[in-house]
Amino acid sequence: MAKGRSHSLIALSLYVLILYVVIGITNSFADHIFVWAEQIKESKSSQPEAAQPASKSATIPAPSPAVPVPALPAAAPSAEFTINIPKINLAEKIIAGVDPFNKSAYLPVIANNVAQASNSKLPGENSLIYLFAHSGNRSRDGRSVRPIFSALAELSVHDIINLGYRGKSFNYRITDIELYSSKDPTVLLSKPTEETLVLQTCWPPEATSKILIITAKPISQLVASSNSL
Repeated sequence: MAKGRSHSLIALSLYVLILYVVIGITNSFADHIFVWAEQIKESKSSQPEAAQPASKSATIPAPSPAVPVPALPAAAPSAEFTINIPKINLAEKIIAGVDPFNKSAYLPVIANNVAQASNSKLPGENSLIYLFAHSGNRSRDGRSVRPIFSALAELSVHDIINLGYRGKSFNYRITDIELYSSKDPTVLLSKPTEETLVLQTCWPPEATSKILIITAKPISQLVASSNSL
């Protein structure tokens, strides 16, 4: 009986001893795990943080202002259409494209300018160039006007007339001077096959029954014709 109790005490002692050993190993393992965790945390904190991607809501810097492009200069206007007659000291601007059959169109123009008939052509186009202006101080309706062509009667055959157009100079020599009925549209409606310059004005000044017609040809054309003879 005493021997059996001795064996039970021994077994109980061994169980308690084993239990203490297991608890000690468990505590030691837990301590090691805690140390390892602390070491890992310290190693992560010592490493530089990776750059975080910019947030989509981040403000995008405004682009630098574009360098302004200087405006191109405006195209230079074409040279004026002009008439120059040295013998009578006449130098005037010509208004092109005026309807010679419409009084409301041409009267305001020739009150202060020389007009080019819209049914005629321009210098260098090898056809009729028809110019007209006042010779007196009063128009047919009694208004005051500039007598630009008042001295045309002083011209003679062979006198020179110069037209300036689009930067070019065109020289003509007078070949004919005639009086026509103001109701005769023959010259105005003519279509010569060669370049022909015609100047028209009322004659005598401020009269309405007659018109003075001066015809001129390009000097180069006249020279070519004479050389062919």
